[in-house]
Amino acid sequence: DEIKEATDNNNPDAQTDPKPASNEKTITGKVTDIRSAVIDGDSIYFIRVEGSKKYFRIPAKQAESVVILNVGDEITVTYVKSGDAILDASKVEG
Repeated sequence: DEIKEATDNNNPDAQTDPKPASNEKTITGKVTDIRSAVIDGDSIYFIRVEGSKKYFRIPAKQAESVVILNVGDEITVTYVKSGDAILDASKVEG
């Protein structure tokens, strides 16, 4: 008679949705410009990818491979879309 739904907050076996809502996007292309700056002691890289007018910002400690990127390297950037001129990247692979 006591059947608990998986969504019941009092049920220790309840599961939450494993896929949180995300507005992350990816772009793949060649690096057309790369710049760096030290901000509050952290090396931050600003990367522009072919086909985009925006820069993607990522700390070197988050994606160490950015320190050896060159113009012309093919990369994939995962980022959060916004109206800003500089977008925050969560991952850079290449």
